[in-house]
Amino acid sequence: MVETWAQHLFEQGRAEGRAEGRAKGRAEGRAQVRAEARAEGRAEGEELGKMLGKREAILKLLHRQFADVPDDITLAINTTESHARLDALLDEVLNAETLDDIEWDMLPN
Repeated sequence: MVETWAQHLFEQGRAEGRAEGRAKGRAEGRAQVRAEARAEGRAEGEELGKMLGKREAILKLLHRQFADVPDDITLAINTTESHARLDALLDEVLNAETLDDIEWDMLPN
């Protein structure tokens, strides 16, 4: 009887320990996933913010230098997703005397 009672307590403790371990593991896993998702979301938001800022700067410069900027150029700038291309375009806009001085063929159609 003593062995049975001790064995019963052991099994009960082991079952409770497993359940507690699973619950703790799930909670830690969820917390880790949430933290990773927040970090990923923050990074994506920062990336998008940089992209939008570059586009806005290019368009502002174009409108300041040339007043009338065709809609297709505005659309092309707003759909460009390459930081390198936007940086190059910004340099071109700063140095352009006319809209024809800028390499528009590098933008999306």
